[in-house]
Amino acid sequence: MTNLNITDLADYLAFATKANRSLELFRMKLIGHFIQVHLWPDGFDFSIEWFTDKNEEQIGVGISPREERYESPYLYVNPYPFNEKLFDESVSPRTWHTDG
Repeated sequence: MTNLNITDLADYLAFATKANRSLELFRMKLIGHFIQVHLWPDGFDFSIEWFTDKNEEQIGVGISPREERYESPYLYVNPYPFNEKLFDESVSPRTWHTDG
């Protein structure tokens, strides 16, 4: 078990405040059905789910504080169900992340 220190908590609070505000601003522009910003307990990332009302599709948009393999926070977008044809689309200068 790892003990938390005040510096780590202050860093996370700064991240959490910015992530939540960013997603709230994004959510306010969505039309249709969506959920409130929520916190995932496994990675401590914040996200929203937008339901497109088309064939049970939904799109998750979130911000992660970081993971072991990434040194800084990152934004993610998860379409569900995932359409393999999306791999044909360029996301330059970034890449599709499909691990896990």
